[in-house]
Amino acid sequence: MPKKQLRKRYYICSLKLKELEMRSTFKILFYANKGKEKDGIVPIMGRITINGTQCQFSCKHSIPLAMWDVKGNCAKGRSKEALQINRDIDNIKAQIIKYYQHLSDREAFVTAEMVRNSFQGFGSEYETLLVLVRL
Repeated sequence: MPKKQLRKRYYICSLKLKELEMRSTFKILFYANKGKEKDGIVPIMGRITINGTQCQFSCKHSIPLAMWDVKGNCAKGRSKEALQINRDIDNIKAQIIKYYQHLSDREAFVTAEMVRNSFQGFGSEYETLLVLVRL
């Protein structure tokens, strides 16, 4: 196949991939789980949504329900506890975005569960050449 045709085919394929990437939606939401309220303290949960598929996880933090800002998805106030929780939430969000970028670079199709599993350390391991040779 001549180079010109190969370039044209590559260009068309890359455009289709970019169109697929542009249609992809990726959102992270943090919320207080009111269903597990105990003495006014609620756990903070996270939800990853990619193209309509959702996956939830625990942030391993608890907060008084009165301190949670529903619209802002963060802790209210300027207390040390609120600032620390907001810092941790921002850190979790940054890590999830990093894992999403990493997976979307490697995989053709990324789900919310794949991102959550990577964030929590349950991702697929890299296969080495030695493992492939042994098969």
